[in-house]
Amino acid sequence: SLDTNWDFSTNLENMSIEEAWNEIHGKLIKITDMITPVASVGTDKIDKFNMPWINSSLKRAIKAKNLAWASFDANPSTESLHYALAKQNLLMDVESKSRRKYEKLITNDLKHNSKDFYSYLRSRRTVKSMVTVLRQGNGALTENDSQTAECLANAFSSVFVREPLGPLPQDCYDNHDLSISNMTLDESDVYNELNSLDIYKSFGPDNIHPKLLKSLAASPCVLCKIYEKFIR
Repeated sequence: SLDTNWDFSTNLENMSIEEAWNEIHGKLIKITDMITPVASVGTDKIDKFNMPWINSSLKRAIKAKNLAWASFDANPSTESLHYALAKQNLLMDVESKSRRKYEKLITNDLKHNSKDFYSYLRSRRTVKSMVTVLRQGNGALTENDSQTAECLANAFSSVFVREPLGPLPQDCYDNHDLSISNMTLDESDVYNELNSLDIYKSFGPDNIHPKLLKSLAASPCVLCKIYEKFIR
């Protein structure tokens, strides 16, 4: 378990299904916000080992961070999480210092070697092109960013189609009195489902990463209780 203070045994029975799920979902989202690194637009997929400011200390920091997160993957716990976060923060500090040192170097050498300087400037651009002018429905061109944004919003909303709920009649979705009485669920079922999650998949509609959900397999009793309340 990532948080040893998750104790639902005393109050879960008094919660509704929605309250119980919101409780655990809120904790998972909080952990996600804490451990998810913030990347700059257009630079999150760039190999750090190919950066022009790479040096030996930065390479060591990258390898230490990767080993720390690998240790967390193998044994997810509060201690390993904090250790990995510390190594990640150290990497960000070392990378920031190395980048500033490189920028100062190419700036001082601008008169003698301008190619590296302008090449670096082009690589740091996050927006390559912009939509500045569009033709509106009345034939006139947009005059500012607000009109351009409104024109784009109107174009997108004009092609939006509200999909039907499905082939079943609406009464099937409005009737909430049905219950499932012949289904049984135990912790081994929840464990098997959580443990089979692919951690390399993207987020689902609940905005919880499969890697974080899979770590709950070590203590599936909380989710098992929520599922039991749901099927009843």
